[in-house]
Amino acid sequence: MRYFIKIYSIILISFLTISCKNEISPNIIKIVEPLKDYTRFYTFDTLPGVISKKLENKATINELELLIENYKNPYVKAIAIDILINKNEEIAFELFEKHINSNDSIVFRTECLRESILLPSYIFNSTIFSHKQSLKEQKENNKEKFFKILFNQENLNVDLVDELYLWLPNSEEYYKIIRENIVKNKSKKLLRALSSFKNKNDVELIKSFGQDSFIGIAYFNDDAFLKMFEKYISINKNWHYKFALNQYPKSKTKMIYLKIENYNKIKNNGY
Repeated sequence: MRYFIKIYSIILISFLTISCKNEISPNIIKIVEPLKDYTRFYTFDTLPGVISKKLENKATINELELLIENYKNPYVKAIAIDILINKNEEIAFELFEKHINSNDSIVFRTECLRESILLPSYIFNSTIFSHKQSLKEQKENNKEKFFKILFNQENLNVDLVDELYLWLPNSEEYYKIIRENIVKNKSKKLLRALSSFKNKNDVELIKSFGQDSFIGIAYFNDDAFLKMFEKYISINKNWHYKFALNQYPKSKTKMIYLKIENYNKIKNNGY
């Protein structure tokens, strides 16, 4: 009988321990409650900072992980990510891989600007641009780790590659993966990433995207693309077209600007 009671007690304690590990305490839920309907981080909003300090002092590692895994609002997840990475740097890579295909996004707003990034991009930024000294010292190594995870996925997340293109390592391996993906899937979302390598062998491939080619030309302003501005002069008010043209020295685009001016005058009946 005593043996049975002892076994039963062990099983009960184990069950309660597992159950507790899968729960967030009411106190932590109450702390994050003000953020449940958040739709953006605003520059002058101090509430997220206040909640972050409270969570940092009161939430366990397990509770932070549960908030990231199960809480619906991505802004609560973002705050939990920052705290967790600050407490355990190595978990950043585990989080990145686990949420690499997450559809959650984080919106940042200022008085006049708006930017939206995917949750895995937020994890990347939270680590790479951390103010923590140890993370600053490992910035380049950590970037390599993130990109290794990203490019080792069976299905490349092209949206994430596009968001992180500015930080792409000059890697022949990653270049080949990006190029092969573009050739196979004709994905314009990878044009910025491909163009960042500035390989002249890609000129014709980029041109093949027609009007969308300006997405890549803006980051690879080779003279071989100049005739594209005349060919697609009818879309000269398009943002990507204008941004790409502006990347060239004025000495090379003076005649193009004159042709655009004349084209627009004719289109507007001489006005």
